Amino acid sequence: MNMTEEVGQRAVELFDAGYNCAEAVLMALSAAWGLDIPFTAGTAFGGGIARSGQTCGALGGALVALGVRYGRRPGDDGGRDRVYGLAQELMQSFREAHGDTGCLQLTGCLLALAADRRRFNEEGIRQRVCRALVRNAVAEAVAAWQRHQGADTGLC
Repeated sequence: MNMTEEVGQRAVELFDAGYNCAEAVLMALSAAWGLDIPFTAGTAFGGGIARSGQTCGALGGALVALGVRYGRRPGDDGGRDRVYGLAQELMQSFREAHGDTGCLQLTGCLLALAADRRRFNEEGIRQRVCRALVRNAVAEAVAAWQRHQGADTGLC
């Protein structure tokens, strides 16, 4: 198993253990990259940002991890552009793979609504749809990391 598969599998295991999509992605990437990002940094991103159906939480978790890994540091004016470029690549590849970046569009559920949460569970959408989104968000973040290893500041 290569790094991408290993980290993706770990994220899915965490997701299956009950962590939300953002938490699982963030925990797996944090461990793989030797970062110390608390999983709670991803909690509010679940369900498309607090169940609002907006940006997929798995994608949000990957974006947070990329930001911690490559974001600007004091005195590093290039960090913002570096992480924006990586984030744009990640969002584009995710959109190409899944057709959208919004939780509502990807799952067909607005998880703020009790009826949609019931349907989400009854129809197995978490297992059928979200597991693949978690795995893909990790794969795309790892691919971005591998393409830009030379951009590492060594501070993470």
